[in-house]
Amino acid sequence: MPKISKINLRQLFAKGLKPAQEAFYNMFDSYWHKDELIDISAVKSLQNTLDNKLDLSVQETLLKAFDNVVAQVETDFKGVLSPTDPEPTDNGSYKPSISSELDKPENPDSAVDWGTPYPNAGNLRAKQGYNTMFYKNGASWTKSESKMPGETVSPDFDPITDIKPQGGKQIANYIESIELSNTILNGSTDFTTRFSLVDFEAYYFNNRSFDSDKQVSSIKMHAESAGQVVFAFGSVINKKFVERKTFSFSVALPAGIKTYPIDDILYKGERIALKTPSSGMAWNSKAGKTGIMYETAGYNGDVATNNDFDLAMELEVSDIQRKGYTPIDLFEKLAADVEVSSNVITIDQFAGKFNSINSAINSIKNKTGKFFFRINPGIYNESIDLFSNAVNPGLELSFIGYSKKDVTIVMNKGDYHAAPMQVNINAYFENITFKSTQTEGIADPSSYSVHSDFGTAPALIEFFNCDFINDVQNQHNYGAGSWQGHTLRFRNCKFLKNNTTANGGSLYWHNQVQNGITAQRLEVFNCEIYSKGGASIVLHDANQTNGGNVDPALSEASVLFVGNTFKSDDTDTNASFSRRETVRQPGALVGNIFLDKRSHGNNITELNY
Repeated sequence: MPKISKINLRQLFAKGLKPAQEAFYNMFDSYWHKDELIDISAVKSLQNTLDNKLDLSVQETLLKAFDNVVAQVETDFKGVLSPTDPEPTDNGSYKPSISSELDKPENPDSAVDWGTPYPNAGNLRAKQGYNTMFYKNGASWTKSESKMPGETVSPDFDPITDIKPQGGKQIANYIESIELSNTILNGSTDFTTRFSLVDFEAYYFNNRSFDSDKQVSSIKMHAESAGQVVFAFGSVINKKFVERKTFSFSVALPAGIKTYPIDDILYKGERIALKTPSSGMAWNSKAGKTGIMYETAGYNGDVATNNDFDLAMELEVSDIQRKGYTPIDLFEKLAADVEVSSNVITIDQFAGKFNSINSAINSIKNKTGKFFFRINPGIYNESIDLFSNAVNPGLELSFIGYSKKDVTIVMNKGDYHAAPMQVNINAYFENITFKSTQTEGIADPSSYSVHSDFGTAPALIEFFNCDFINDVQNQHNYGAGSWQGHTLRFRNCKFLKNNTTANGGSLYWHNQVQNGITAQRLEVFNCEIYSKGGASIVLHDANQTNGGNVDPALSEASVLFVGNTFKSDDTDTNASFSRRETVRQPGALVGNIFLDKRSHGNNITELNY
């Protein structure tokens, strides 16, 4: 290891030079290892300097004083004292073990003592939030106390604040009140469930949510002036109400309570909210409040009053006025005889009453009305037949999958009459993947992933956040034929045609062959439509090509495309969009099929108006 001597080091400094860092380090390292002794005479003045700066006698006095104080404290402290302990006999200091706010006066300037009393310490009291010490000197007891630093918590827990301190006791009381609100009170209306307001959002929403899906049949309102009001179903995320679905009603000076049918589902964990009424709308009725309520299926009340409802949920008038809102009351009726409405059906491949989609549908296929199917994760290998000749055409069905990556309906036969889904009645699908393959079955496979056709009554068929996949040769992916009053709607869906059939489309739609069919409609929003072969989308005027008619009055159909991406691997430059027609009417997109004027944002120019 290279070294540098003290002499060389001194010379470098004298010349105003700095030695290299490594050389300087090695110099001190040499002292550490005793390679070169330090000249004591060079630092002998250090002791004199320290002696002149420090008074060693004062230093010693201070250290002794500190030691004496510590010894005194150790000798004086006798231990922790509980209110139930025998009265101590030794003089000294005692730390109270329990403190409280017992008898605390409302006036903070009051001279009245409060806290936990200690009859064994001269009836002194220990206050919660204070550092307290009791002192015994003979028969006399005294205390010293100092308020501990901290903030005073709110008297009531506020579930939407992130500013005010929240106390554990207040939180516990709040949770208890919410748990109580889940109990049927058999007509009692003296229990008020807590309601929350969101300052930065124009919503009133109930702070309580259901622990299972509930079908809400109607909303009843009583207002003194006309206006528009919007209710919303949704969830509270990060103290913000996020709506999933809204219901808008025009209120026109009702003489009494008006009923507005909804017949929709409020899912587990969701809340119902009232959006801010329209400007100038009065919400004052009897007692300065408005009666607004919603009820679940199974309740058949007539005149809505407080006594008709098991649970009363209301906003305190003072809270609303303080936040600048209008006072409202919201009441809710729970069906006492059912936990979950019979209109809500859960499908689970591994547990529960229905482990297939067909078994669940068979349980209601001859009924009428709305039914909601919640589909838990699984690969459901079955063909679902929702054609009107297989189920009651008066049904309105909703199928909600856990997620489209976890819920797949697949069919392996490649059979035209056995697609994973066949539907021509009112139906809604969400978070589901539909897949058609051919690993077994007929020699000439021709199955769609979903087939909607042959309808006999007006219907809306809607898909949201679904995937459609077809691996079968010689066929389109999604195949649809329209009929009178039929609307087919896709939102945020993906279409994948994996086969290379040149004349097929990933989305294929045609109008009705027969004459005189009107109100035929296709709507596609924010979808990705991809085909490995043939066109990504095929629009077909079947009334011309198969029915032989060219008069637009004989067949009315329209299509709407917004924000979609179309792509095909076919080398044909027109492969992304294919028409089938004999004559195109003036202004029409395909034959007698017209493009809605609101169509825009698509990567195919012809599909933008």
